Amino acid sequence: MMRYAAACVALLSACGSCAESHGRDDAGGPWDAATPDAPPLDSPDMRHDAGAPLPDGDLPDGTDCSEVAGVRRCGLEQCPYLCPGSPPVRCSNYVPLCLPRTGGGCTYEVGEPTDPPEHCSSGGPCVLPGEGPPESGQAGACLPIEYLDLCLTDWREVDLPPFHCMWTDMTMVRRAPPAATCPPAPDPRAPFCAGACSEVECPAPSTGLCLGLGDSRGFGVCARSGVPCFEDMSPFFRHYLEECARDYDAPCACMVLHPQPPEAPFPRGNIVLADACLAYERAYPEGVECRDADWVRLLP
Repeated sequence: MMRYAAACVALLSACGSCAESHGRDDAGGPWDAATPDAPPLDSPDMRHDAGAPLPDGDLPDGTDCSEVAGVRRCGLEQCPYLCPGSPPVRCSNYVPLCLPRTGGGCTYEVGEPTDPPEHCSSGGPCVLPGEGPPESGQAGACLPIEYLDLCLTDWREVDLPPFHCMWTDMTMVRRAPPAATCPPAPDPRAPFCAGACSEVECPAPSTGLCLGLGDSRGFGVCARSGVPCFEDMSPFFRHYLEECARDYDAPCACMVLHPQPPEAPFPRGNIVLADACLAYERAYPEGVECRDADWVRLLP
């Protein structure tokens, strides 16, 4: 228990001022109003397309405005012109390509979090700078699943700075998800989503977050929140499992996905409706396990 105490104290003290400034009472979760480490895609920290319009005719010698996996290059060192589109996409801070500015930010987190984890809510990949694996807490940008070919592109072969992509389970994107059909949900409040279930939206009391799509799973499941769960959870984290059960008026579980990231110090999962977790485990028995707050495995 001692290994979690310092982090919980820091989280509670940091979020106390958030609750005060947003006028929430003590019933609100301490992460409800937190902001992610990743800068918003329209923040001053992001590259603004302040370059020149793309000229007619031939481009100056040495200017490379070609596309990579259907996405145009950008940035002063490659193509110093405006990204196309109306409204235009942005030249990403994470990789010099014209990426959509509507995807939001994401962070890579393993182990015990010291900041609120930030997932790509649609279940798609998170692109991060560097060759990987990333450092815990590193920020990136969410990509629609339609950009998966970019994640599967070797940066060395296309003359780009190093980058890599991670799934919502914090494992590296190495292949496309397997083919699958979308099974019926055991509870309409916690359906399967993304991938083969891409037409499904996550309803309340889910926070709209879809987790689980990956190299070995062809769809995900709607999660109550992105707050992690793990063995020997302190009351701070157990509170979210209890909150989930109250919201659904049904048991919730810690959905632990496998494989875990190689650099993860201990297994970690996310909070979902227990029936949804067990149905997901039946679909992917080698990749999913469901545990309660005491880390007892639920029987399928």
